Amino acid sequence: MRKTKHVECHIDSIELRTAEFCKRMDARISIIAFVVGVVFMLSLFYMSTLENGGLVMTKIVPSIYLGIIDTDRAESRREELLNMLPRINRHGVDCWRIFAGDGEEIKKAQKITFVQTIPDRDFLRLTRNCTSYRRRGYMTKPVSDEEERYPIAYVVQIYKDLVQIERLLMAIYRPQNWYCINVDLSMGENVHLGMIAIASCFDNIVINSVDVAWAKMSQVEADLTCMQLLYNKNKDWNYLITLAGQMFPLKTNLDIVRILKSLNGSNAVAAVTKRRNLERWNHLPTPSIPVRLVKGGCHFAVTRCFVQYILFDKRAQQFKNWTSKTSFPDEHYFQSLSHSPKLQVPGAYTGWPENGENGYEEIMRYAKWCYDESGCHGKFVRCVCIFGVADLPRMANRHKMFVNKFYYDYEPMALTCMEQRHYQWTRQDILGINDDRINITFYRNLPNVKHHIPSGLEN
Repeated sequence: MRKTKHVECHIDSIELRTAEFCKRMDARISIIAFVVGVVFMLSLFYMSTLENGGLVMTKIVPSIYLGIIDTDRAESRREELLNMLPRINRHGVDCWRIFAGDGEEIKKAQKITFVQTIPDRDFLRLTRNCTSYRRRGYMTKPVSDEEERYPIAYVVQIYKDLVQIERLLMAIYRPQNWYCINVDLSMGENVHLGMIAIASCFDNIVINSVDVAWAKMSQVEADLTCMQLLYNKNKDWNYLITLAGQMFPLKTNLDIVRILKSLNGSNAVAAVTKRRNLERWNHLPTPSIPVRLVKGGCHFAVTRCFVQYILFDKRAQQFKNWTSKTSFPDEHYFQSLSHSPKLQVPGAYTGWPENGENGYEEIMRYAKWCYDESGCHGKFVRCVCIFGVADLPRMANRHKMFVNKFYYDYEPMALTCMEQRHYQWTRQDILGINDDRINITFYRNLPNVKHHIPSGLEN
């Protein structure tokens, strides 16, 4: 390749004619450089023309330059989001082999008993500097535009182990979502103050304090109080999800957003009538409203209009008064209203709860009960399976959004591998490579989606 000659003018050492020649050359080079520069700059602009028959310049935008900037900004944003993901210590375990059912890897993980814990009182110290605390693994910026445009409200009831609550919160936290954490006051001062301290570092987390007694109306009251707080705090969320502190997501926030959209305004409140434990209310007169009494899970996803109905409709208040005299009201108050089409409850299922022997498939949570011991490789506490490492392969391809439940100090690699899987999938969301991870058609074809009372969210 030919080298470009560099012209230098030494006027004091050459004849006048040579000096004049150099001046002319300088002028020509300047003109050429100017013309080249103008042509280059014009190549970075585009022009809209021929408006109303005339030549009208409507935009002059450095499109190529801005495109480069946009690309750089997008890359910078992705890098920033990736750096927010928590670092998971897998202790040399291959979690993906565990989810694939590798027996040797499962045994290896079961032998790991080390648990890194944080005393509840230490959260007061950790949250003194909120900027530093949020860097522990919270996604403080929306992962995608789709998620930012579709905020979710969460009600979480907790009763122990702030260190595990923090791990759940890190997994589900997004700045566009809203969270109400009900702290059972019986948990003790350290837990209560620690949760308040965590919430103080975020604008979208509120704390509720209702003493909850197992199988009593206080469980319903805790949910209702949080629903009222979230309803008043923000008007943008379309769905509300209820959780417990020992649950963990099977899907990322983006997955959950897409699942909720596919519900098309219906509630995800699974229930049955055949096994509804009639003895819980047989001592009472029949309710004064046309409600279908069912039994279902106490964790669900419901529309904002359903929440509005629960909070303000007189019939919902009447049914609440009736329900307060029953046992285990948390398993039939919300559930019965969401299966009572005669009451025109928004999002309620208009069909019969049973679709086959066990009812239509629940998508809210994956859980195992003591009457199905073959499905639990962990241990049972109050008839609910506390999942262990060997249970993870069963969860790999579930349509559920959450799992109930884990203990962080029981077979600790079970929860750790759930985290590893969750954050790897969140990484895919950040990089935009998750389009085929969930089967949206499955959710769109659920009976409760096809047959429900309109709630204003329908496509």
